[in-house]
Amino acid sequence: MGIFQRSWADLISYSFKAMDPINVFRSSCLIGLKYIKGDIIDYEKLLNDVILSTDEALMKASKAAKEDSGTTALIAILEGSQLIVANVGDSRGVMCDATGNAVPLSFDHKPNRGDEKERIEKEGGGVKFKNGKWMLDGWIEMLRTLGNRLDKFNGLIATPEVLTFYLSDYKPQFLVLATDGLYNVMRNDQIIAFIQARLDEEYYGAKSLVRYAYHHKGPKITSRSWW
Repeated sequence: MGIFQRSWADLISYSFKAMDPINVFRSSCLIGLKYIKGDIIDYEKLLNDVILSTDEALMKASKAAKEDSGTTALIAILEGSQLIVANVGDSRGVMCDATGNAVPLSFDHKPNRGDEKERIEKEGGGVKFKNGKWMLDGWIEMLRTLGNRLDKFNGLIATPEVLTFYLSDYKPQFLVLATDGLYNVMRNDQIIAFIQARLDEEYYGAKSLVRYAYHHKGPKITSRSWW
């Protein structure tokens, strides 16, 4: 494992530790007071700060290794009766509600998304159609990423979009978090139906889901399902 890969693994480990509520309460310095108001953790601010600091550290590590790479981030935190989801890029979350409907937990940061396109244009960037895809300045397909230090210009950012869902409104059966390799071959509703039919399998159908996507031209995929 090279320097860059080790650095990335360390950063991921740091990110999860920083988002752990136990560590939030135990910390005697910055985190303890910054993110807690009474008995409530401000997860939106916590996730925003952790993701941005991880992005900064990742860019420093890639610069030191003379490499450039980037990734998406999709984080779901279950806190009492709330589900907090933070998204950067085009990985996606979907929830199966009590009646079996597919409920989006995140929305891709793609150049053809209206509000993201408007944001990019305000920041001096442009969205172009190239090789059959909408891209930022004809170069990158996502408008938010972790890393990609050489591309952090004209509106490419790592700021997460954080959404909160109240479980009492949905009474969810399960969640699926996956990279675009899955969503390039299946719609949200198809994924929910696929998992529903395989909840009695090992890993609650996640292994079968990845295998299906791989054999349908989606090799770059990471998937998790929670029941």
